Amino acid sequence: MDNVNFPEQEYKDFFGGTIGDAARADAEKHRLNFAGTTSQAIQEHQSARRIAKLKDAVSQVNALNDHSHDHGHKELGKGH
Repeated sequence: MDNVNFPEQEYKDFFGGTIGDAARADAEKHRLNFAGTTSQAIQEHQSARRIAKLKDAVSQVNALNDHSHDHGHKELGKGH
């Protein structure tokens, strides 16, 4: 139960504690790079979209493979 694993549990002591660390980390995650084109948050979003598209493509291929086997097509190398 520390502020690294649970950033919402910020504390304040005589030296300032961790108040503002979570906000600073969030701002850094969304800060654009030097060229002003992407941030870590944008890259994570694009990566998640690519993964979702790949999963969709895999499910479509699997559905087509299952569909072709349901219609009695001969598998290669069998029944010749």
